Amino acid sequence: MKTKKRLFSMITAMLLVISMLLAGCGSGSGGASGNDPAKASGSGDGTKAATEGNAPVGDPVTIKALFVTSGNTEDLAAVQDAINEILIPKINCRLEVQFSNMGSAQQQINLLLSSPGDIDITFVNGANINGYVRAGQLLDITDYYENASEEFKSVFPESYYEAARINGRMYSLTVNRNFSNPTVFNVNRTLADEMGLKFDPDKLYTLDEVKALAQQAKEKYPDIYPIVPQTGNILVAQWTWDGLGDGNNLGVLENYGQSTKVVNLLDCQDFIDFCKTMREWYQEGLIMADATSNTEYFSTYFNANKAFGAINNMTLANYDPEDPNATMYALRLTENWTKADMLSSLSYAIAAGTKHPDEAFKVFEELYTNPEICTLLKYGVEGLDYQLNADGKIDFLEGQDVTSTKWSAGWVASWALPNWEPGPLTYSMKDGYYENFRNYDATALMSKGVGFCFDTSKVTNEYTACVNVMDKYYAALLCGSMDVDETLPKFREELKAAGIQDVIDEKQAQLDEFLSSNGK
Repeated sequence: MKTKKRLFSMITAMLLVISMLLAGCGSGSGGASGNDPAKASGSGDGTKAATEGNAPVGDPVTIKALFVTSGNTEDLAAVQDAINEILIPKINCRLEVQFSNMGSAQQQINLLLSSPGDIDITFVNGANINGYVRAGQLLDITDYYENASEEFKSVFPESYYEAARINGRMYSLTVNRNFSNPTVFNVNRTLADEMGLKFDPDKLYTLDEVKALAQQAKEKYPDIYPIVPQTGNILVAQWTWDGLGDGNNLGVLENYGQSTKVVNLLDCQDFIDFCKTMREWYQEGLIMADATSNTEYFSTYFNANKAFGAINNMTLANYDPEDPNATMYALRLTENWTKADMLSSLSYAIAAGTKHPDEAFKVFEELYTNPEICTLLKYGVEGLDYQLNADGKIDFLEGQDVTSTKWSAGWVASWALPNWEPGPLTYSMKDGYYENFRNYDATALMSKGVGFCFDTSKVTNEYTACVNVMDKYYAALLCGSMDVDETLPKFREELKAAGIQDVIDEKQAQLDEFLSSNGK
């Protein structure tokens, strides 16, 4: 069991960070199809099932939904049947499920939304919501929300429903997940324990203290990397500046988003200071020398005991340094805060082209509130894909783990489904697991731009040109492999020539409009 728990902890941590970067690869898997309600419900008589539970008599309405996951969905037909055994008697709807990998989802979503009737409910990336709304491809669900059940309205705090509105109207709803995190310095637990290191989970550590730890590790373990990038060539994805839903940081808010003035990242003092510090560390051999060509996630090096530490973005809501199954320690480096796009970057919406808007919203509500349906989407069918242990918690079937189960959507990416909370906990989750996230989020410093997503359509050429410049310098500066004083002037000039000021001006104008329309 200990080996199993370690594997789960490792894979979950890995996929959480990769997911915040929206990275991934692979092809989507199509859902079960067909319009026979009897087959879909697994009841043998779809019309009869619809008459039970005081549901309206008649053929169930088929609602098609697209979800995203990097997990295995081999038992899709069985999961879909089980969901429809719930939906048909209750609301006279049947769900036709499709799954896509995060890396290939965007193209699939664009195609589905461009053809009315091809999809009813779909995952949407926050960076594209403005474009979809502008093109009339998402249904305005404001009135549906106003008349929704209190259960649906209480999934999130009221401010969360309001945060992602566009011109005062609601077009999507965030997935239920963690919405805040600090930046931390993760330390390889095996190596730290060997070194006799002790850490204070309540302390805010300085970069000087991190440097001292990395120096100790280098002295004791000269053949390992003291510090490796968070993932790929990115030393850390988030520090104290807020890119306003723009992962390229072309125009940011400083000081955890507490300012409403959009500035050039290169004029952000925290960015300059951070890069200069990393340059010092790099020259002292504390950062992986070939970091700019790295392709691995940091836990890969931790698991092989080839690295001591990494700067990471990690929620501490359920962090327990005494957990014997934990593979790393977390030293907090920044405030716990909520970036602008945390309530909109991963969402679900109803397609404007749906032929059944009323029924689609009924299913939409069930996806966020029904514990049985949420559990089916996360862990599959009991007895087929998982079992309940003596504590009533979800566990793998005997002899299986996250790599061999035929349904792992919830094990590896529950945060990508509409609501990760309802239903039983898994064996590795302590009681109060999800309440801890809500309580932790409630303490977060919220960016002034929460809910805002930048629409680049008016500055497409300038934005693309600036991204090309960022690709030349940004990651290398963060990793310390370029001299800051020599590089920044060139970086500034090239961004200026590419049109950075036009991008910043447009982002500022959109932010001002967003703040005004939302009464901020």
